[in-house]
Amino acid sequence: RIVLLTTITNSVFFFSKLLRDPEIQRNKAKYGLIIRKVIACMTLGTDVSSLFGEMTMAAATDDLIQKKLVYMYICRYADRFPDLAVLTINTLQKDCKDNSAIVRSLALRSLCSLRLSNLIEYIREPLLNGLTDDNYYVRKTAVMGCASISQFSPKLIKDLGIIDKLYAMLNDPHPLVISNCVVALNEIMVEEGGIAINRNIANYLLNNLRHFNEWSQCYILDILNRYKPSSEEEICDILNLIDDRLQQGNSGVVFSAAKLFLTLTEYFKDIRDHVFRRLKEPILTVISAGRPELAHVCLKHIELLLNQSPQLFSNNCDSFFFRYNDPNYIKLQKLNILRKITTPNNANNVINELSSYITDIDITIAREAIICMGQIALQVTECCEYCIQKLLSLLSLEIDFVTSHTLRVIKDILRKYPWLGDMVAPEIDQLDDISQDPDGKCALIWMLGELGEIIEKSPYLLEEIIENVEEESSSVVKLHLMTAAMKLFFKRPPECIALLGRLLEHIINEESDVDVRDRGLFYYRLLNHDINKAEQVISTSRKEISRFTEDDNIDSKAMKSSSFNTLAVLFNNKDLHKELNAHNQAVNISLPIENIDQYQKKEDLPDIFSLNLQAKLSPAEFEKQWFSISHSITITYNLKEKKTPQEFEHYFTSLGIFTIAASKPDQYPIKYFFFAQKEPSEENILIECNADFTNLTVSMNVKCPNSSTINDLQIFIENKLQIANWLVN
Repeated sequence: RIVLLTTITNSVFFFSKLLRDPEIQRNKAKYGLIIRKVIACMTLGTDVSSLFGEMTMAAATDDLIQKKLVYMYICRYADRFPDLAVLTINTLQKDCKDNSAIVRSLALRSLCSLRLSNLIEYIREPLLNGLTDDNYYVRKTAVMGCASISQFSPKLIKDLGIIDKLYAMLNDPHPLVISNCVVALNEIMVEEGGIAINRNIANYLLNNLRHFNEWSQCYILDILNRYKPSSEEEICDILNLIDDRLQQGNSGVVFSAAKLFLTLTEYFKDIRDHVFRRLKEPILTVISAGRPELAHVCLKHIELLLNQSPQLFSNNCDSFFFRYNDPNYIKLQKLNILRKITTPNNANNVINELSSYITDIDITIAREAIICMGQIALQVTECCEYCIQKLLSLLSLEIDFVTSHTLRVIKDILRKYPWLGDMVAPEIDQLDDISQDPDGKCALIWMLGELGEIIEKSPYLLEEIIENVEEESSSVVKLHLMTAAMKLFFKRPPECIALLGRLLEHIINEESDVDVRDRGLFYYRLLNHDINKAEQVISTSRKEISRFTEDDNIDSKAMKSSSFNTLAVLFNNKDLHKELNAHNQAVNISLPIENIDQYQKKEDLPDIFSLNLQAKLSPAEFEKQWFSISHSITITYNLKEKKTPQEFEHYFTSLGIFTIAASKPDQYPIKYFFFAQKEPSEENILIECNADFTNLTVSMNVKCPNSSTINDLQIFIENKLQIANWLVN
């Protein structure tokens, strides 16, 4: 590492020497080559800020490529050398008046990107001139420069009346300038909710929409979601204007237009039904023509549309059948959609297609296809018999995982349609191999108990499982086995009395699992007490099941049209897009400690509690105070994802919680000793922290003479970790 640092230092020194060499300065080709190498080092992350003076002198050139590279360098390091950056102002201002529109634009962009408060006065004139330049390229650069300046000098924007000028520039003849004006106004007026859209602006943007590039169309269509038309007639006019955007080749434009369709018709049911049908073909086209990643996004949006219009794609079920090159995540999503769009009219076709997926080379796909068949049978009563026939035919494949999942699905179908037991019983009688999977075995045992009177071999199949109960490791299987044996005993007492006795004897005398043993004792005492009442308890009739709770996806059904074309659709989180907007300035934990002033968001801190960011405490003083303070409290946090020790330590340092000592970072849990100092009372807060990044837990033992300070610190840390999205909700 020392050798590497020495090499980098020598390289920077070598560059400095070359840039100062008069002979090389006279040779434009060599001089330009050295500048390119400096920029290459900067791009790779090497600190070449010490060359700022030499690079500033290189800005005075007629070579456009060299000028662009030098301006890039200046913008990168100007904040470190604000005094030297002033030396570039003359060159930048001169270039802002150059005959070449490209040079004027480059100089204006660089001038607005310096972000130095001491240079604000030099930006006024070039910026105003740029907004009225004859060339559209300079005007659109000046417009984006206004957005950049608003981030660090909103007062200049107000003094120059930039907002009014940008609104006036919406009538600019060039579409790039207009779209940049919309973007800039939306950023500058973010505190007011973004650009204000009235009827005139909306109509103007819609009528010129086809002239904008695809990115601008997406942005403008998203902005127009804020506009509230005054009548149903105006809504129809807007829909007619953007209808051709649904036929665009760019998927972003299609989805932005689709969202505007849904937003405008949210409260008009008659129009909305027509809109759903209009959106169907464009979205299916994107699926068939797009890449797998894009197809996945489309499928997630189709799922959202199905929550609002369940029959929308029922006639297009073949569009969701597997293709030979579909990746697994596409196949899984298609299975989910096929389940939702299946109706009595297409059920047999869908079930036949699903049954062909059972032999898929991927076990996950085969398993999900079986589960999907069962879900279709549960929601479409008309096809339940046909589905049972297909599922029973799978048992003959004699593949363990297929048999296991088929039995589980058949069990769920029988719970809802018990009258299908007559179809299932003959196949269970012919079952040769008992599934070794606990879930499949539980399903088989359940059917033996429920259908024992019509399954001829049920006592003998159950006896085979009971004989191997000593080798059975699953407690769930044993619980099912006892219940099934009890039910079968009341249905066929002569054949089952002996096997029930052996089972209960083993459970009571030899079982180590407390729950299983207690269940066995309960059944034994119940039989001893009154066998007739035991039959009433065990063999009681059940109500017919109409639906399964686990099939409901509450989050998906709760999502509205406002979630369309957002990440909320991909993550099934209806509030995600709101959370992203609310926390778009969350702390970036990758920033180094030297940028702590930018890293710390002081506006996020509670007014009642703050920490001294310059606090100091020696290890000896820490140890002395630690043993002298008796009052402490333990706090535990559960992290959402794994963090590195460097990220963890840097983030706490940014909050004003400094490290005194820490154990080795490669041995978990890592022990830290932190201290913090409350302002303005200067109370010292001492913390012993155990961070286990493998198990995602952080435990803190906090000491302070004042108990209220500890409570305030607990709230402070939890608030900061929630803002940074570190904690499990």
